[in-house]
Amino acid sequence: MNGISATKALSLAAQQGQTIYTVTKANYAEILPKLNHSDMVMTDIRNGVNAGKTVTVHDTQIRFYSWLGTGYTILDPNSGAGAYMIGGGLDGGFSDFISSVTGWLTLTLTTLADATAGFIHRVISLGFYAATATINFVTSIITNAFLMFRDCDPVTAAILMIPIICATAIFSVIAFVTSIFLVGVLISIIGALVVGYMSSQFREIACRVN
Repeated sequence: MNGISATKALSLAAQQGQTIYTVTKANYAEILPKLNHSDMVMTDIRNGVNAGKTVTVHDTQIRFYSWLGTGYTILDPNSGAGAYMIGGGLDGGFSDFISSVTGWLTLTLTTLADATAGFIHRVISLGFYAATATINFVTSIITNAFLMFRDCDPVTAAILMIPIICATAIFSVIAFVTSIFLVGVLISIIGALVVGYMSSQFREIACRVN
């Protein structure tokens, strides 16, 4: 790529025999009439000088391949900080413009990739928590149903399994919802103890009644 920048434009202008001017408030009125540039460039030069900056510029536009324009710098005389400009105000040059576009695209794609990865991670995590809650729920129901039907008559066991199932479901849902805060494990343990105690008491009562 045949890129152009402020430094390169100034160098090319010097090679072509142009005068390179250093414009300040002290010589502004003398040099300004000698410059032949676009209105935008001239405005940049005026604004820079009026702000106390030092402007370095060649006397007229140059051609570089298909590009016709100006290379100039607007710098703070004390700190050296400032802008390297070309043509109608692209800071640095065509190459920098392309780099900026590329950088923007890279940042955008990276952000999208991070967001997608985060979304996938959350989906996988929720799937894992849901699977864990489901397994705990099914295991608890099967275990308590086996014990209930083993120790009690079928009708009584079926009736007593209703609150067991409801309690197990409630604790499973709470454990799933709070799993992202790492409280789910504690809820699961408490749920298992509570449901186990309920099952034990129900069997004891049912067996005693029978």
